[in-house]
Amino acid sequence: MSLEQIGGLVDAANRLTNEVSEKLSAIDEKVKQATDSVPGAMRALSQQTFYIDAEYGNDSGDGTEADPIKSINEINGRAVNGSEIRVFLKAGQVHYVNGFGFSLSTGMVGFYRWGEAGSPNPEIIFTPIYQQVDNIYRGYVVALSTGNILFRYCNLTTEFDSSLGEMSSQSSFVGYTNSAISVLVHNGRIRLKNVPLTAVYSGYSGRDLYLSTVTVEKVAGADSVSKLVRNRNGTNHTLKLDVYDVVLRDGLTWGDLVDFYPDGRNILSNLDLTVLSGE
Repeated sequence: MSLEQIGGLVDAANRLTNEVSEKLSAIDEKVKQATDSVPGAMRALSQQTFYIDAEYGNDSGDGTEADPIKSINEINGRAVNGSEIRVFLKAGQVHYVNGFGFSLSTGMVGFYRWGEAGSPNPEIIFTPIYQQVDNIYRGYVVALSTGNILFRYCNLTTEFDSSLGEMSSQSSFVGYTNSAISVLVHNGRIRLKNVPLTAVYSGYSGRDLYLSTVTVEKVAGADSVSKLVRNRNGTNHTLKLDVYDVVLRDGLTWGDLVDFYPDGRNILSNLDLTVLSGE
C-alpha cells in the first residue's frame, strides 16, 4: 500500500471520528435539554390555573385569562393530581354545575372571583343529575380525597326539586369521599335547597369547616338534608367548626345546619354550646 493510500485511509478515519463526535455532541445536547425541561414541566403542573367565563368562554380554549373555558366541568381531565388548582370565575356570572364537576385524589383547590375588587361575586349553582342505571340523582361540584378546598368571594348555591325523585346521600356541593379534608369559605353566601354543602359518614369520612364573613340561608320549604354538613349515618360526625362574622338568615340556628350532641362532644368549635343550640 502506498503512502498516498495510507494517508487517504487516515483522512477518512479522521473524518469518521469527527462525524461520530459531532453526532454524540448533538445527542448529549438533546439529552441535556430534555433533562433540563423536566423540572420546568413539573413546576408548571404543580400549580394549574383555569379562568372560566360562563358567557363568552369556550371549552376548547386553553383556560388562560385571554382564552377562558366556559364551564367548571371542563376542568375534569385537565387538572393534575397533587397540584394546586386555582379556578377564577368571572365576576357577576352564574356558573352552573349539573351533575358532576371535577375530582382529584389529592391537592389544593381554590375558587376565586375573577374581576375588579368590589365587583359582584360569581355564583356557583349545583344541581344533582339523574342517573337512570341507579334511578337516583347524584353529583358534586368538586370532590377531593385529601387536601383542602377554598372558596373566596364566591356565592355557593345548591338546588334540587325533591319531588323529582330520590337523591343519593353522597350528593353534595363538595363531593363525598371516604377521607378527611378541610373546606373554607371566605366572603361569600351559602344558599341551600334540598342539597347539603358537604356530606360525611362518621368514622369513615370527615370534614373540617371554616367560615369567614359568610351568610348562610335555606330556601323556604327546603328539607332536612339542607345542611352545611349532612351526616349519612346514625352516629354524629366529629366536626371542627371554625367561624368568624357568620350570619344565619331567617331564624336559622347551627342546629339546623350541623348535627351535634347536646353536650357538644362531637364538635370542636369557637362557638359555645348555647350558640350552637340557639338558646
